[in-house]
Amino acid sequence: MIDRNKHFPVRHFGGHWAIGHWPRLEAVVRYIRNLILLNSPASIVRAWLVEQLLGSMPSAGTAWPIFVSHLPDGDGLGNAVCVYDSGMNGHGELPDGQAVQHYRIQLRIRSEQSAVGRTKLGQLLNALSSLRDEKLTLGIHRYEIVNAVQRGSTYGGVDEQRRNTFLGNCSLNIYRLVAI
Repeated sequence: MIDRNKHFPVRHFGGHWAIGHWPRLEAVVRYIRNLILLNSPASIVRAWLVEQLLGSMPSAGTAWPIFVSHLPDGDGLGNAVCVYDSGMNGHGELPDGQAVQHYRIQLRIRSEQSAVGRTKLGQLLNALSSLRDEKLTLGIHRYEIVNAVQRGSTYGGVDEQRRNTFLGNCSLNIYRLVAI
């Protein structure tokens, strides 16, 4: 087996990985896949859910609007979804040195009828749990959602206006894609 570092010495020159004067592709790709997300994981998940027709943008004024980080308490918003960012877990590195990070989100479903809200939460969690290597564009940035894992769900109770609340938690592996 060839030792790449012995046969192809790698040097770091002025912020660039190089073999002689050519960039080392593996190091460049590893660096690019670990860049910080430029949109919140909640915004990325909302874009994917809207793309899958599981909800709509709030500006559309249609059924099941999906909000990010704030669920307004207005009239006519009996059935709504909100996606919240709830942190991040670092899970070390893969053998090739690529960092693994899981972003946590919480889905909050508000519905006028309990059965409708429970069904909607089930639809959203099932859709997220089944996704694999989905690519999407949000603004000018491209992302890849590698997978999502459901971390639990619960009934959140009834609010002041007698609407039911359901909560679901997921962790996701998301990368920003950058063209080389």
